[in-house]
Amino acid sequence: MNTSKTPISAPIKTLEEMLNWECKPEDIKRQSFISICHTIPEKQPRVMICHDMMNGYHDDRFDQGADNFDAFSFWNWLNIDVFVYFSHCMLSIPPFTWRVAAHRHNRLILATLIIEGKGENALLYNMLSPANFDLTIDKLVSICVTYQFDGYLINFETGVHRTFVPTLYKFLSAIRTKLQAINPRNLVVWYDSIIDTGQLIYQDMVNDKNM
Repeated sequence: MNTSKTPISAPIKTLEEMLNWECKPEDIKRQSFISICHTIPEKQPRVMICHDMMNGYHDDRFDQGADNFDAFSFWNWLNIDVFVYFSHCMLSIPPFTWRVAAHRHNRLILATLIIEGKGENALLYNMLSPANFDLTIDKLVSICVTYQFDGYLINFETGVHRTFVPTLYKFLSAIRTKLQAINPRNLVVWYDSIIDTGQLIYQDMVNDKNM
């Protein structure tokens, strides 16, 4: 199969790219055409799997498939509730093939918003600055609606000043509220990273230091 001219799914790599993102006609063609009715029970354990495969977007990026039939193989959909597509790009939008596969099996699929690395807190401060705060949320919501995935894993692995922590709480609350106003099943999942003091200290448990 010649994939040189086939449409591909791609991440958003920079804040500028995300803030300038607009829905284009070709984006509509990349919508997941399968609706799901899966409701995750609130009071029982849920299983989430995070797809972390060599930074993502390999042969699974081709919207019309590729000769590599193992490019997006996952055989245990019935054993999970949520599938997360992960890469180390700033915004990992799940490729079309994964979105269709997840929804065909009646499972939720999340994108990943990641800021990581020493010194990258400047990017986070800029993203959630007063000038960009509302725009950031609006773009993330619009991207989710356009590509028809089901929310975000928020992975901020960089320490911030203690005074910035309330801004993180405000951001998480605002994006969750907006996404769930569109569809109550939409999820926002916070990765275990920054604690309530703003430090990057992994807890590996639920405790009073979690944000």
